[in-house]
Amino acid sequence: MSVNERRVWMIYLLLGLLPQLMGVSPEKAIKLTANFTMRDLLTSEDGNLPLWKECIVGGSGGACQVIFTNPLEIVKIRLQVAGELTEGTRTGAVGVIRELGFSALYKHG
Repeated sequence: MSVNERRVWMIYLLLGLLPQLMGVSPEKAIKLTANFTMRDLLTSEDGNLPLWKECIVGGSGGACQVIFTNPLEIVKIRLQVAGELTEGTRTGAVGVIRELGFSALYKHG
């Protein structure tokens, strides 16, 4: 592999990494913030956190992650599909939310 090929490979790697980080970072920030907040609330004065409280902490972090990021995933998928199907008119995130309605962002299927 030549030096020029390595540079091109690194550029493509970095270009693909940025969208992934932009999508994962808010999701993990929400989960960790909820987790740390619940951990602070449920930890006793002596710093003890029983197993059942740890389960509540983990479950609340995961629930917050799903509640807040599921609508974003729905909109992202709709935008990706719309971009593949139509080449003329571009649809934005606000247009997708208006088309679906707020409650439809939480429906399955």
